[in-house]
Amino acid sequence: MVLAFIAAAVIGACTEDFQGGAACPALCPEQNVTVFDTVVDPVVVDTTISGFPTHGTEQELLLARRGDTVDTRPVIRFDSLPIYYNPGASTGDTVIQVIDSPYVKLRINKPASRFTEPVTFEVFDVDTTTGDSAFAAQDTSTAIEKLLFRPDRLMGSITFDTAQITDSIRIPLDSLKLLDKIVNQKRLRLGFRATSTGPVHIRIIAYEGGEPGLVRFFPSADTAFRALTVFPRSVVPRSQPTLAADLTDYVHVFQHPPVPDGTFLSVGGVPGRRTIIRFDIPSRILDSSNVLRATLELTQRPVFSVDDTAKLTLYPLIVTAGTGITDLGRSAFLTNAPNAGFDSVLLAPRDSGVKQIEIVNALRAWGLPVSKSSQKALVLRAGPESVDPRFVSFFSSRAAAHLRPRLRISYSPVRSFGIP
Repeated sequence: MVLAFIAAAVIGACTEDFQGGAACPALCPEQNVTVFDTVVDPVVVDTTISGFPTHGTEQELLLARRGDTVDTRPVIRFDSLPIYYNPGASTGDTVIQVIDSPYVKLRINKPASRFTEPVTFEVFDVDTTTGDSAFAAQDTSTAIEKLLFRPDRLMGSITFDTAQITDSIRIPLDSLKLLDKIVNQKRLRLGFRATSTGPVHIRIIAYEGGEPGLVRFFPSADTAFRALTVFPRSVVPRSQPTLAADLTDYVHVFQHPPVPDGTFLSVGGVPGRRTIIRFDIPSRILDSSNVLRATLELTQRPVFSVDDTAKLTLYPLIVTAGTGITDLGRSAFLTNAPNAGFDSVLLAPRDSGVKQIEIVNALRAWGLPVSKSSQKALVLRAGPESVDPRFVSFFSSRAAAHLRPRLRISYSPVRSFGIP
């Protein structure tokens, strides 16, 4: 009789429809939560934005040469050169009139660099203006420097075997040319070029990376004196110190693999490119449901280029900009950090077909009240940026219907899960 009473109580409980929560389905199968699956075309804007990171803010400088496909050349500025040295005598500082054994030292990210044959490093004087003119004080253009990688501007060169390229290299500089810069108080701006019979891909630690290149020399023919070290610095534009700091070192891209036209979405390459996608998701999903899964499906278009079978890492990032920011380029900068809330995806440039990116955390965030004024947008970026010529390409919302980006969503009506 006791067992019969307990059974009757349980059966009676399962006939009740509790409004206080959604724990009952575990006990009462007939009240399981309904799950809806839907596929939507939510993209209202999708495009590719170029120039990431911005000019001069790279953590590493790419020095690369791969035939007529890739050619990138870094520049490092030394706008403040010493004109005195202290010989240690009671006479005080002495004007530098002779220098000995000058060289520029570069720190190398050796594990991420690739070369198979001896490499010749060349250093050029790419300074465009001298003196203290108004133009020199405010000059922010670097385009003309690309014309100055000429034989008459060569300041030094050296060839290293593959085993000699370690975590740092030293390139000797012309003593007379450097002395002229010091004596006449000119600026020293060095451009670097690498050549080899094989592909060259060298990543140099930048000023923003914490170990910038430096120039070192003896200020006397007597090498018993301590060598002087000159650290990189840009003094222009003088009215904008932040921009001047960005111009301490940067990279000129002379040649890069062909990029698809604007009807396609591209991620990666040099200069770095990002894809931004803005969504319009039905309010019944964002505001009135629990999103259980959300998958962004993109159709990849194969790219045949350098190292196109090696995997490239893609990071989906949520845009943190508000709806008041309409500039797509600016919105593409304002994102969360890579690997924050989303899994990265590995893709090879020559892959094709539908690729899936899980973005459920984005939809859950957009459904929160605090996100009402936030953009419903994602950014796809490669990692790292501007130091890898490879990129991937996708069909955009302007392609045929079966190739366009789409969103596959699983959701259930809003309920408060828990014990009633």
